[in-house]
Amino acid sequence: MLDDPDAHEKFLSITKAYETLKDDELRKKYDLYGEEGAPKHQSYHSWSFYQENFGIYDDDPEVITLDTLDFGMCSLS
Repeated sequence: MLDDPDAHEKFLSITKAYETLKDDELRKKYDLYGEEGAPKHQSYHSWSFYQENFGIYDDDPEVITLDTLDFGMCSLS
């Protein structure tokens, strides 16, 4: 059996590709932004605009902010 000096790097590359492809969110980000990922300056949370400009979420017990996982679970049920 021949030892490939690049085998470890190839294995890491294949593992990274597999991890990206098996995860719907990671695959979607890869499809949109490539290997580098989403630009950091485009991070936007819809609630932050309203909180900064109107303060409507400040100490409001009626408002529940969902993270991505919570939103997905609620929208599927």
